[in-house]
Amino acid sequence: MNSTQFRASGKLLLTGEYAVLDGAIALALPTKAGQSLHFDAGQDTLHWQSFDSDGQCWFEATLDPAAEEPLLSCNNTAVGSMLTHIIKTCRQLQPNFIPRGTVTTQLEFPRLWGLGSSATLIAMMATWAQIDPYTLLANTFGGSGYDIACAHANSPILFQRHHQEAHLIRIPFQPNFIHQLFFVYLDKKQNSREGIQRFRERAYPAGFIDQVSSLSLACASATTPADFNRALQEHEDIISSVLGLPTIQASLFSDFPGTIKSLGAWGGDFILVSSPYSSAQTHSYFREKGLHTIIPYADMIHQ
Repeated sequence: MNSTQFRASGKLLLTGEYAVLDGAIALALPTKAGQSLHFDAGQDTLHWQSFDSDGQCWFEATLDPAAEEPLLSCNNTAVGSMLTHIIKTCRQLQPNFIPRGTVTTQLEFPRLWGLGSSATLIAMMATWAQIDPYTLLANTFGGSGYDIACAHANSPILFQRHHQEAHLIRIPFQPNFIHQLFFVYLDKKQNSREGIQRFRERAYPAGFIDQVSSLSLACASATTPADFNRALQEHEDIISSVLGLPTIQASLFSDFPGTIKSLGAWGGDFILVSSPYSSAQTHSYFREKGLHTIIPYADMIHQ
């Protein structure tokens, strides 16, 4: 029996949320945790099982990959429909791709964390089918593609979508204040599509894209906490103005003396915390707020 293994890293978008869709430079971070896919070749059908980070099978389906309507059975219709759409799109781009056998996918992070369960799947499927991952993304979930760029990166990247093409530069981001940076999970999931729709419904001022790009570069090159925090705060203020929403720090953490930035679609998933406190004090502050997933930067991100 022929076996094949694939893996992709998760992602966090440090700067450039929303604006990256219109060509802004974004600072994107590949996470250490990701997702793997194991395929054992067989005959007739494709049996698919997806496991979460706790080892529980959350999705299971049987498909006929060569059929016009591939889905034969599944335990989640919405997920099954999206999976068949991905497989059919792979076949449209690569007609010789007819996977039969068994697939097991394994998440390395909780599904609700928003680190890219869909993007990592797209990246792995594209590698497996030997097709362009950005084309597969555009024909399925859509988006800027920064998450696809993170999937196979082993360090932070500067990402830009220019004339529908993805451009990325791997950068070393290891400032001497990295021990002051933490990711805190807000214990709620934010719908990225709803956030993008809100962004699309509002006009942004001239120069907005260039401003965001400049702030992404400023964050990436900052050598002191003061410079980094200044760029983060200006970025938050600009996005806040465009969205017509208060910053997460103004809303929930106005008494925090450091700088807090939303990551990705505003209102959920993770925030970045640049803290003047010790690690123990930082953990204590957020635990008192009822938030218990507090991860040091070095534990979360490939460097």
